[in-house]
Amino acid sequence: MPVPLPDGVSYEGVFGGDRSTGTTFSSEFIEGLPILGRNYQEVLTLAPGIPTIHGSRDTNVVRGKAAPRAGGPTGINCRIEARRSYRLGESIEIAVTLENRSSTVIEIPAALAIPDGTARFTVTDASGTVLPDPSDHTAAEATVRLLPGARLTLRVILNGRGGYRLERAGKYRVLFLGASLGACDSNALTLILKP
Repeated sequence: MPVPLPDGVSYEGVFGGDRSTGTTFSSEFIEGLPILGRNYQEVLTLAPGIPTIHGSRDTNVVRGKAAPRAGGPTGINCRIEARRSYRLGESIEIAVTLENRSSTVIEIPAALAIPDGTARFTVTDASGTVLPDPSDHTAAEATVRLLPGARLTLRVILNGRGGYRLERAGKYRVLFLGASLGACDSNALTLILKP
């Protein structure tokens, strides 16, 4: 339903372009709009060809990374958590928490898995040997949008079918490599495998 703009606000100033051009907005554009309470002074461009709304600075939805925001944290912050000890052969589940610290909407994989390359780790055993990366480095198709300030926790099975081979008892150091998601590397975990 059409609604008149408030006095002193022009169509061109809000939506860009000319009203007579018949500019339409895709559902992607509408879903990506900031919600109430967000900073509406930021400019949001969701894809090439979709008009910019409100403000003076361009930021983009970027698959896996964010354009820098002056004077504040950028990109995705990540943190991993897991139980401290496991028995050999037991499934090791790592919780990967991703937080969008940028001023833009960021697309990340909807799920993380080692075999498809969306979850990459450095796993080092007690002797300092880095275990080989078992992924085939193909990217996942399904993505989700992480709004500015939003946080999402995804779970990853570290070992087992298609995962890292932790076959000996002892200590392992685990680090999530966030670069493929536009994130920094995570904190390091020490896992203990008992016989």
